[in-house]
Amino acid sequence: MAADQGYIIIARENNKSPPPELFDKLTDYIGKHAFEFKRRLTLEHTGGDKIDGGQASRELLNHKVDFSAKELDSFFRPVLGDSFNEAKKSEPEVVFFAENPTQQPRYPAGPRRSSVYIWCSATDEELHDGNGLFRIVEGSHIKLRGEIDGIDPTPIRLKPYEILIMSADLIIQYPQGGGGVAIVMRVDRHW
Repeated sequence: MAADQGYIIIARENNKSPPPELFDKLTDYIGKHAFEFKRRLTLEHTGGDKIDGGQASRELLNHKVDFSAKELDSFFRPVLGDSFNEAKKSEPEVVFFAENPTQQPRYPAGPRRSSVYIWCSATDEELHDGNGLFRIVEGSHIKLRGEIDGIDPTPIRLKPYEILIMSADLIIQYPQGGGGVAIVMRVDRHW
């Protein structure tokens, strides 16, 4: 099923959010003033403002989740051609979803084919299209362009204890809302 829709949402161990100290560590790394300022951004381009989150972003992303678990291999292998352990991973970045005054067009989730993006909330708040999390055109990674045009994008809700793992070949659409903060890491096939 995950391969058909192009993404999966998994829960951290025991469906528990990371402890407040990890969120605070990330805010402190970026700086409280800068963190709050970036949450209020309005941009004319899609997405948001990406910055380095240092060790704090790595700890938040990896808290109580095993990306190399066998049950996740059925997602990583078909998309990457590798297991998570064999794949090349980028450094996690913090994304501040900006408010967009106009509705943005649809576009591929990532510039590299056969890549996977892993997303989680960088705060103790849920991410959704009201605070900037993109909508996904489910199954668009395996459909023809003409088939995609008639499909409405699906809003995604990501609780602080959940992680979104998605194919970079999916088509996404950012909403007009902003203010959410996420951590993202790209996983590529190891060539």
